[in-house]
Amino acid sequence: MKLALVPDHHPRRIRPYGLRRRMEALAALGWPIREQERRLGHPNVFCRLAWQQYIQRSTAEAIKRLYSDLWDQMPSDTYGSRRARAWAARLGWPRPAEWDDEHIDLPPDELAAAITREVESMSYAELRRCQRDRDEGGRGPLAVAGAREYRRQKSARRRERERGSAVAA
Repeated sequence: MKLALVPDHHPRRIRPYGLRRRMEALAALGWPIREQERRLGHPNVFCRLAWQQYIQRSTAEAIKRLYSDLWDQMPSDTYGSRRARAWAARLGWPRPAEWDDEHIDLPPDELAAAITREVESMSYAELRRCQRDRDEGGRGPLAVAGAREYRRQKSARRRERERGSAVAA
C-alpha cells in the first residue's frame, strides 16, 4: 500500500486521506472510532485527520498497522460495534473490502478522476453488477459511481425505446 507522500521538505509527514478512510472502513465493520484510537494510543486522532493537512509518519504507520490487523476481522457484537456500523452506514462509509488498494490513498480529486475513468471503461453488464452491489448495501466508491452510471444508461435506453415505439406507431 502506498501513501500519498508530502513534498520532500516534509519527510516525516504525509497527507491523511487514506488514513481517515481506513479508520472509517474499520468503523463500517463495527470497530468504534474510540476503540481504534485506544488501540493506536492516539486519542482524538480521527478528528485530527479531518482538519490537519498532514499527519506524522509514525501515526500514519500505526494506523496502517491497525488497519492491516483488523480489516478482515469482525469485532464482537456489542452496543458500540452496532452503533459504529449504523453510524458508518448513515454516513456512507465503505467497508474495507469495498476499497481498492490503489484508490484508498488518493486525494479526493484524483480519486474522483480514477473512479470516473474506471466507470467509463465498464460494460453495461459490469455497471449492472455495480447496481446489484448497491442494492445489497455496497458503499464502495466504484460501486456507487457504477450504479449511478447504470441508472443513467438504463434511463437513456428506456427513453430511446419509447421514442422508437412512438415513431413506429
